[in-house]
Amino acid sequence: MQTQHKNSTDSQENRSPAEPRKPRKWLAGLGACMVVLLVVGVSIFVFAAAGQRQGSQPPPTGQWKQVQSGYLFLSMQAAPSNPALLYACATTSTAVSNIQGPRDTILRSADFGARWQDIGASAALGSYCELAVNPANENDIYVISTTTASQPNAILKHSTDGGQTWTSVTPAFSPPLRVQGTSTVFPWFVQQLRYDGHSLYGVQWILTGSPAVPGSRPFFNRLPRLVTSADGGRTWSIIDSRFTAKGFGAQAFTLDPAHPGTIYEIAGRPLFPVETAPVPTNAILPQFGINQQLFKSTDNGANWQSLLTNLLYASRVQLASANSQIVYVGGIRAPLPLIRQARPGQGTSSQLASVTGLFNLQVSTNGGANWQQVVTAPNEQVIQGWFVSADGQVYTSPTIASSSPGVSSTAVSGTAIVGTAVPATPVLSTPLPVTPSTGGLPDIQSTLPVSHPGIQRYDLASHTWGQVTTPPASGNLLQVTPTGTHGGAILWYMSLQGTHYALYRYTV
Repeated sequence: MQTQHKNSTDSQENRSPAEPRKPRKWLAGLGACMVVLLVVGVSIFVFAAAGQRQGSQPPPTGQWKQVQSGYLFLSMQAAPSNPALLYACATTSTAVSNIQGPRDTILRSADFGARWQDIGASAALGSYCELAVNPANENDIYVISTTTASQPNAILKHSTDGGQTWTSVTPAFSPPLRVQGTSTVFPWFVQQLRYDGHSLYGVQWILTGSPAVPGSRPFFNRLPRLVTSADGGRTWSIIDSRFTAKGFGAQAFTLDPAHPGTIYEIAGRPLFPVETAPVPTNAILPQFGINQQLFKSTDNGANWQSLLTNLLYASRVQLASANSQIVYVGGIRAPLPLIRQARPGQGTSSQLASVTGLFNLQVSTNGGANWQQVVTAPNEQVIQGWFVSADGQVYTSPTIASSSPGVSSTAVSGTAIVGTAVPATPVLSTPLPVTPSTGGLPDIQSTLPVSHPGIQRYDLASHTWGQVTTPPASGNLLQVTPTGTHGGAILWYMSLQGTHYALYRYTV
């Protein structure tokens, strides 16, 4: 008996550690569950990664596709670090007169616009929306909006997670902007918001001096100024104050993404009060100045150099994001409906199309040192909006032609224009209130007959215009975004379908 007991004991002592004991069978079941969970987790990861890869693939070229219906997109931009990720200011309004109503929101797409997510609910936007995205961080965004439509006080909000959550920022000027002769602080309301990843930039209207005309309204005494903030939007300061004494207002500006602190600004005198400029008796232009100037600063506004003078009404400046040395400046010859007289033998409508169709565009390929006149767009068509692609091509959406649509224009080489560092005295220009939908341009299509000759492209290499495609419906070109870092462009086109708006996408 003792021997048997001893053998039994030896058997237990000599058992291999790998042999399972009956009381631990639950470990085997747990191990099986962990294997299943691991497989499921890997499957989810693989699926998510595949979805991410699918979203990062640009859509097929040469095809129009409707990607959204029901929202009116007011503006759109792609995250510079991830062109597949898009942010847009939009509204659900179906009435054109209510495009800045109280239902503005922010939309986000991570797959080149195939699907959109409304991320504006927690931001509580009012009747205004402007977005700015960090070039190095696609989830770092700012938005400017208003509190209510009846009392449109500006608000600034910030998100670090792609718009899923928002924090409020309390902006203020340092030193405070006060109405002259009073203790009243001028309210903060920045427009044309830009973000270089370190500082925020925008345009702020200020009151300067006494009214230009005795008894005139305060509006005539306002000038838009370029402002910046280096602490996340809390403290703002003016960086183009040297133009205030000359009566120049900031009309439009852009930042050089490759060189922080390099700014291009278009500035000029306000339209009011109207001053008469000498013009030939047979001129078709209005009898008041509308000229502007282009300035450049390479030290964040400490010093400015004049690059171009005598720019046209509502001029804008744009850079090619993949090559910031390519700079375009363009505008139209006259505001509407301020027309002096019709051409001999032409009626008002014909003369109107001819005047507004004289779109002028200039380009520099060396950061503004030298300029070249771009050949006139086909048929002198009215340019509702123009956009520069990452590789330096210009896309436009003409809506009126002074001659038959579809007729090709003759390619004409541009003439080199040398930039000057000597400021010239401009005549006058118009600081219009900026709207997100036009980027500062007035809506000149509201009362005009509309035709749609197609989307045109200016090729910088050949200095010629050509038609890219014909949109599937009447509308306007909203934006041009890149397909990646190696060129390519996606055209975004807004159209009104009955009582609903539709967004179309086309990859060049």
